[in-house]
Amino acid sequence: MAEVFRLCNAVDSVKSGRVTGLLRGAAAVCGLALSVLAPVTLIMGHGVAQAQEAWASKSIRMVVPFAPGGATDLAARAMSDRLSQMFGQTIVIDNRAGAGGQVGTVIVAKAPADGYTLLYGASSTMLILPALESNVQFDTVRDFSVAAMAVKLPLLLAASPSLGVTDLKGLRDLLKANPDKYSYGSAGAGTTSHVGAAAFAQMIGAPQIVHVPYKGTAPAIVDVLAGRLAYIVDAMGPLGEHIRAGRLVGIAITEKERVPQFPNLPTMAEAGLPEFLNYTWTPWSGIYVPKGTPVAIIERINRDVNRALKEPELLKKLTELGFFPIYASVAESQALVNRESTLWAPLLKTLNIKGGN
Repeated sequence: MAEVFRLCNAVDSVKSGRVTGLLRGAAAVCGLALSVLAPVTLIMGHGVAQAQEAWASKSIRMVVPFAPGGATDLAARAMSDRLSQMFGQTIVIDNRAGAGGQVGTVIVAKAPADGYTLLYGASSTMLILPALESNVQFDTVRDFSVAAMAVKLPLLLAASPSLGVTDLKGLRDLLKANPDKYSYGSAGAGTTSHVGAAAFAQMIGAPQIVHVPYKGTAPAIVDVLAGRLAYIVDAMGPLGEHIRAGRLVGIAITEKERVPQFPNLPTMAEAGLPEFLNYTWTPWSGIYVPKGTPVAIIERINRDVNRALKEPELLKKLTELGFFPIYASVAESQALVNRESTLWAPLLKTLNIKGGN
């Protein structure tokens, strides 16, 4: 079709001499062709525009690869309420926990790339797990596109009240004295909570403390509350309410500075373990889509996520849960994933953290 338009333009540009006479018939043919093709082109263009604008025309499934009540789940639910209004469709949260987030992540990797199945993914699953385990059933770069970053989640170290400790020194002394007696829990093998808790055990000289992986943060917290686990390292959101209520003992935060939600909680450095801050522990989460999802849909998701994160009501809700917004374009989001994907393998090797630990 483009060739027809170019030929007719060339014919029309010839204005004088015998050539005009010779091409008069060609011009007539071109006129007829254009009268037929122009409406077709208009219809095609309208069809493309309609296809781009059609999303979203039905409900959207957002897979959360962890159990309800954990940090990733809390952030996804907080975001989905507002995004449902922006997209004009219901977002259905589908918790598919297991294997450190692999179960739900693989489901999305195999879903149609049409924008109706989203993954609310955590950095632990998308970056740490592939660096830790050799049998991961998805490839972050090959199988997904990053639509938008959403929030970062400062981590806390919290202990069971049954231990009778109130600070890092007390916890360290207790664990070092009887390392075979205690265990710690995590949201799953390869999650940030696993790596953070294992690193703590290494740094206090008690690497033999047993790791117990769960299908999300919430069930792990239950066993810390019950005294079946000694401690946990996880996001401020799910741990915060239990610390405020006195059901867990807040030991330290893994950030370089204190956070406003817990102004009296010391950093790891202030508590006596400055070497912990030699590493970057702040995990993040965001929305991923199957590779091949139309760029227009990805850009729409990114635009609406960034708009939502600037709204006072949602911002207040996220802050209360212990999350901090990340404002990033599609390109900036992908750059963050690419940059951090190279960090975890050497870090895990340095800390001697291996798959299945």
